[in-house]
Amino acid sequence: MHFAEHCCVVAHGIGMDGTKHPLALVEGSTENTTLATDLLVDLRERGLDVTASTSDLV
Repeated sequence: MHFAEHCCVVAHGIGMDGTKHPLALVEGSTENTTLATDLLVDLRERGLDVTASTSDLV
């Protein structure tokens, strides 16, 4: 997403009813591996279950 002259990476969760929920927003490029890794680590540290696979959701 772009806000004014800033590029931001947004992480969304999707509820069982299909509703999108914003989970995180950080300023930076989508091609920045460190930014993406830090964003995912932060989500995990805040309680996101990263062990579930998509087959667990069906």
